[in-house]
Amino acid sequence: QQQTAALQKETAFIRSILEASPDAILTVDINGIIQSHNAAANTLFGYESDQLNGQKISKIIPQRHFLHDLSTLGRGTFLSFGQRKNFLTFPIEVAVSETQLNGQRTFIVLVRDASERRNSQETLHHIWLSVSSTTGEEFVRSLLQQLSQILQNDYAFVLETDIDPTSGLCSLMVAERGRIRSQSDHALEGTLFADALRNGLTIIPKGVRERYPQDEILRSLEAESFIGTPLQDGKGKTVGLIGLIGRTPNESIGVAKQTLQMFAARAAAEITRKQEAEVLISEKERLHDDYADMRATAERERKRYEEDLAAEQELLAVTLRSIREGCITADNRGRIIMLNPVAEELLGWTQPEAADRTLGEVLKLVTRRKKQPINADCVLEDPELFSQQMILTSRDGTERLVEASAAPIRNREDRKLGVVIVLRDVTEKIRIEDERHRAEKLESLGVAAGGIAHDFNNLLTAIIGNLSLALMDAPPSTRERLEASKKASLRAQD
Repeated sequence: QQQTAALQKETAFIRSILEASPDAILTVDINGIIQSHNAAANTLFGYESDQLNGQKISKIIPQRHFLHDLSTLGRGTFLSFGQRKNFLTFPIEVAVSETQLNGQRTFIVLVRDASERRNSQETLHHIWLSVSSTTGEEFVRSLLQQLSQILQNDYAFVLETDIDPTSGLCSLMVAERGRIRSQSDHALEGTLFADALRNGLTIIPKGVRERYPQDEILRSLEAESFIGTPLQDGKGKTVGLIGLIGRTPNESIGVAKQTLQMFAARAAAEITRKQEAEVLISEKERLHDDYADMRATAERERKRYEEDLAAEQELLAVTLRSIREGCITADNRGRIIMLNPVAEELLGWTQPEAADRTLGEVLKLVTRRKKQPINADCVLEDPELFSQQMILTSRDGTERLVEASAAPIRNREDRKLGVVIVLRDVTEKIRIEDERHRAEKLESLGVAAGGIAHDFNNLLTAIIGNLSLALMDAPPSTRERLEASKKASLRAQD
């Protein structure tokens, strides 16, 4: 009796489990006759209690090879079609297992309505086709538009976290019936969205505003139902929340849940990509701004340098124009770079004419005394070559006596850049000196001549005096000659 009571208790327990199952459970013998079933089978196929017992399994699962030999189906799960009492067919998922009951082979058949699964697959396929070619924010927007239109909910949303860590705001994008309704920033503290981010998948089929009366987002959307699942990137970090909001109770939780979970990983990846792209854009803009600042600074420095250089060049040019010597600069190849105005006058070449010509072409020099030609190009190697007075022949053939000097041009690193030649026209100076020398010689001769004249006058004075004394006592025969000598002496004295 105790064993019987225990068996009855166990049987009742198993039956209660079978009756509570949402799937149809049937036992079928080797001939395909239904031996028993639970209440879910009646509901699924539209029969009343005990109407299925004794019926062939083909009445509700009209599949040919299923009828041919139930034992050949093996074990596992497969898809088929069921037939309700009103002869309407619908997709089902069937699982068959074999057991022994009272010594006879018996099959346990579990049947689940696959209509929702099929609808879900069709929904997923349609959404996938619509968004597969998009990326980043475009993918997110397209996905929301499809979700809000196909899943028969009033709103689909994506919440993006940490758009501004300093303010604690999150970006909420909402789509309504295939169109983006709004995109704005919100503080989430105390909202359903914050709880969903913390708790994971959240499903509230109805009465959502009664549970969250302070949630302004739900109030503005007149929400009645809510389903949301967090979005996590590849490192497990939560980057957002995707979900559906309805203004009426949600009766299609299964399809909505499966669809959201199917696209959650891709949406998280695209949000991560979008955030990374925004970081890159921000970094690029920062680098661009830094580059622009550096470029502006460099431009200012360049302009200042050019202005300083121009001022220095102008000062140099003014200095070169002001000095009385001719200045010639040439590079290391002996090519003329610059002539100042005095050099242009001395050489008979203008700056544009002489530019890039060799020193030997423009500077014609010979030694002063021996008239030997001097190769001006050699001054690059021997600047001391010009440490003497030379005769310069200008372009028009004019000859001038010049004093020339040369020195190398070096930069701050003491690298030789060229040579500078200074020409001083001393023609007039030498002429004046020659005239002065001649004048000095003449003056010396005059002094000497004056001395001689003085001495001569002294001698004449003595002679004239003596002649005057002689005339006083001279006889008439000699007076005439003495008179003539005195007159000649007086003329010589004058």
